[in-house]
Amino acid sequence: GVLIDDLTTKGASEPYRMFTSRSEYRLSLRSENADRRLTPKGIDTGVVGSYRECAFQNSLKTFEEGMRFATSTSFSGYSWHRMGLEGFRNDARQRSVSDLIQSKIGLTAILEALTATKTNINGNPTAATTMKNGDTGDSIAIGEAVAGARKLLEVHESARFAIEVECQYSLYTERQKTQVLRMREQRDLRIPKDIDYGGMSWFSSEEVEKLTKIRPKTIGEANKINGITPASMSFLFAHCLRVRKAENMEKKDGRSSEERQTATTK
Repeated sequence: GVLIDDLTTKGASEPYRMFTSRSEYRLSLRSENADRRLTPKGIDTGVVGSYRECAFQNSLKTFEEGMRFATSTSFSGYSWHRMGLEGFRNDARQRSVSDLIQSKIGLTAILEALTATKTNINGNPTAATTMKNGDTGDSIAIGEAVAGARKLLEVHESARFAIEVECQYSLYTERQKTQVLRMREQRDLRIPKDIDYGGMSWFSSEEVEKLTKIRPKTIGEANKINGITPASMSFLFAHCLRVRKAENMEKKDGRSSEERQTATTK
């Protein structure tokens, strides 16, 4: 996909080198989610058979149910510690299964801790269906949580691996999607005429040379230059936003940034 996009939208004026870093969504281009990313496109174009489509729909259902369980099953730090899980604070803060995974605790270990729970959070036998902690106010249907954990332990380990990896990356991929969307909406954002690319540490020597030579006027024009990575575009975009914000403030109060700084010092 990176190769096709580069050659069709930017061309190649020199020997082509392909890097995954050129992709806007490189955090999302992972081997374990290739099925979920590409199979729906194959189904839409008619190149996926009925048997393969059925298998995919079943695996997708398992994944979505697992993600719902990971994001909705939540206990306080006290509760998780009483189940034998550590690596995070023993406090009243609510943490979901997904949060624990982001704290470097494996999904299988979390599921096994849940299914092995023989006492409720107060230390009493789990005859009731609810765990209640007087310290934290937790009130959670333990029966539902344990049932969900047992169900996930029964699926193929590849499905649990996919859920675990998705939870690990979710925080970063959401930030990346938001940033990319903002940048796409601001393609007409103007780049300062006096910008010094050489003074910006995040650009490589090759990028500085190309940007200085071409001198793009907008973010959209800069994004079309072959060899400028999405990461560098994100930094340039953030820089231009800061410049525009400063200019808007100057227009609003009729003072330059230097004048405002002098007034603040006084």
